[in-house]
Amino acid sequence: MGHWAAWTLVGLLASACASNGSAVSPAVEGGSEGGNSVGGSGGTGPVTSTDANTGGEQGQDTGPMTGDDAGNGTDVGASDAVDGDAATDGGTGCPPGALLCDDFEGYAAVADFTAAWKPATTAATMTVDSTKAFAGGKALHIKGAAGTPSAVIVKDGAPLFPISGNVMWGRVMLWLTATPGGGYHWNSIQAAGTIPGSTQWGKYGWGGQAGKVLAGYTVRDTPNGSAIIDCSKPSAMSFPAQRWVCVEWQFDSTKNEMHMWFDSTLLADADIVGKGTNCVNNADLTKAWAGPAFSNLTIGWQQYQASSGPLELWMDDLAISSQRIGCLKP
Repeated sequence: MGHWAAWTLVGLLASACASNGSAVSPAVEGGSEGGNSVGGSGGTGPVTSTDANTGGEQGQDTGPMTGDDAGNGTDVGASDAVDGDAATDGGTGCPPGALLCDDFEGYAAVADFTAAWKPATTAATMTVDSTKAFAGGKALHIKGAAGTPSAVIVKDGAPLFPISGNVMWGRVMLWLTATPGGGYHWNSIQAAGTIPGSTQWGKYGWGGQAGKVLAGYTVRDTPNGSAIIDCSKPSAMSFPAQRWVCVEWQFDSTKNEMHMWFDSTLLADADIVGKGTNCVNNADLTKAWAGPAFSNLTIGWQQYQASSGPLELWMDDLAISSQRIGCLKP
């Protein structure tokens, strides 16, 4: 079977795995995140004007998570100056000491990919192909029609988790053809696990709503229970399109902080130091976003409400580390 045909099967295989429950452990994110999950039934929740303004995830959840849903980190905030190109090797994009790297070059068959990741799709296809790549010859390619397309790849447990110190640094190269129209919320980067000192599950997430970048946080009492906290902090920045963009993030569970950089520039207006600015379920806005003990990483496109246009996204040169990784040069 040719590479193109084999990789076209990845989306089909992911859907089959999700539907029989063997690939992922789905979590129906209730409250503002309620609705369908991969492998689940249930209906798509309505989108209200409140949801559109505050970043709630009411609607479809395709997020496979061990609960909700690295190494010793360095505190980096808005005032820290870090050279985003300092950590690049200019080749594979895998810096020394990295906890995980994937440039998507080494997959020759569907079995190779599903052995490395847990893929999950809903109304979307996921392939590894040569249609566009930041470096090398391949990238992860996600496509979906208007509606509620979602396609993610998941890492659960060892060897990536647990991460020492519960501080995760990440970098991925993204190309989004265009943000599909609509006021829906999506996530592209998520990490989740049990909140220390409790039995609750927490999730840190970066994505967007109505085309703008958004930081999000959810908490639930049980893995498949309703979200009792669903909060966010929106940015005024539109999600970049029609070019490769370097996205970096730091999830610091020890300090209840989330930071994100686009092309080495900190996204200051959605920076999370303790807490956000909006909640859809009357949660306490003064309460810190208590970070989880990370046990799960979900990367891709997870959409919670319907869009009015098609989705096409490429991802390349993903890396996770215990320190700032930096951006690759074109």
